Amino acid sequence: MRNLKILIVLSAFIAILFLSSCQQLQLVKEKCVDECSEDSCNGFEYVSCLTSEDGCKDKINEGLLKGKCNIECVSKLDCEAGFVCSSDYKCKAPEPVCGNGIQEKEENCLTCPADVECMVVGCGDGSKSASENCGNCPDDAGCASEETCIDNKCVTTGYFKGEGPSTERWCQW
Repeated sequence: MRNLKILIVLSAFIAILFLSSCQQLQLVKEKCVDECSEDSCNGFEYVSCLTSEDGCKDKINEGLLKGKCNIECVSKLDCEAGFVCSSDYKCKAPEPVCGNGIQEKEENCLTCPADVECMVVGCGDGSKSASENCGNCPDDAGCASEETCIDNKCVTTGYFKGEGPSTERWCQW
């Protein structure tokens, strides 16, 4: 009988220890650390602060969202007609491309002669105007004798003598 009492007391003691350890584990399990306190931006990426199942606030990277983190657009479709979405996610007028064969409104014959043909007014009148160059009006804007007109610009040229007696060669500097 004495063994039975010891067995009952010992069983009760083990049960109390087991239950108290379960309660401590439950307390540790319920404790968590919030990753954030509010929604924020990481550069242009939007980061939501959401409460998860364990009750903690977790960061969720939502990526690029129009209307968040100073993002006006994420594609050309978000912009008005004639505008493009730039690398800083703003709708902007496209930059003119000189040499594409299309005359943009910002281009003129001096800034982009490849797309805009200059009408040389007064060519041959003996005075060089701003729109004249050696290519479009050599009479007024011709090159000096030691120069050659290349791509509408005067370039100084020279020559050097070769090794043989009659091997004169011309070259551009």
